Amino acid sequence: MEIVPVINCLDRICIRERWEGLRKLDAHAVHFDVADGVFAPVVSPLTPQLLRELLREDPDVHIEIHLMVRDPEVVIEAWLEAGAKRIIAHIEAAHDIPYLMRMAEEYGALPVLGVMQKTEIKKIAGVLEAHGIRDAHLLEVAPGFSGQEMNPKASERIRTLRSEIPDVRITIDGGVDALTVVAIRDAGAVRAVSSSFIWESEHPREAYESLKKIGEEKM
Repeated sequence: MEIVPVINCLDRICIRERWEGLRKLDAHAVHFDVADGVFAPVVSPLTPQLLRELLREDPDVHIEIHLMVRDPEVVIEAWLEAGAKRIIAHIEAAHDIPYLMRMAEEYGALPVLGVMQKTEIKKIAGVLEAHGIRDAHLLEVAPGFSGQEMNPKASERIRTLRSEIPDVRITIDGGVDALTVVAIRDAGAVRAVSSSFIWESEHPREAYESLKKIGEEKM
C-alpha cells in the first residue's frame, strides 16, 4: 500500500511549512485538498499560482489535487496547468465526467473519481464502469477538516467495491492512522492519504515511516 502525506492547511504559512516538511519526510508525492467553502465548509488558501511557485522549488514532487469543489469542470484545467499529475473530482459534484477525463488525459494526469462516505457503493461502481475509470478515492470522513475519525464502515465499503470491480484501485482518505491503515489495507485498499497522524505527531517522519511500514506488510 502506498502512503501519501496530505497538505490541507488553512493558511499559506502552514502550506509553506508542510511543503518544507516533505523534504524531512523524504516524501516524493503529496496530496493537496482544494475546498471552495461550498462543497466543503472551508476555503483552501492554495491557488494554482502558489502551486507553481512550490513546484519551481521542488519540481520532482508528484502533485495530487483533491477537488472538493461544487463545479470541478470550471477549475480543473487551472490545476492541471499548474502541475497536478493526479486529479480527483467528486461524483457528487461532477456534471461532465467525460470532460474531466479528457482534460486530465490531455495534460498527462490520472483522472480519479472521488466519493463521499454517504454515497452508495453500487452507484460508485456503476459510474466507474460507465466511464472506464479504475481509480476511486473514498473520502471516509466529512469533507473539510483533518483529525476526524474514519467511517467505521470504510473496510466494508472497500470490500464491496472490490467485489463489484475486482481491478479497481482504491485510495482511502480520512482518519488514516497506525490502526485504521491495517484494516483498510487488509480490506483491499492500495493507497491511503494521511494528514493529522503525520503532521501533528511529535516526530512526523517516524509517523510517516510507521504508516509506510504497515502498508508494505503482507496480510
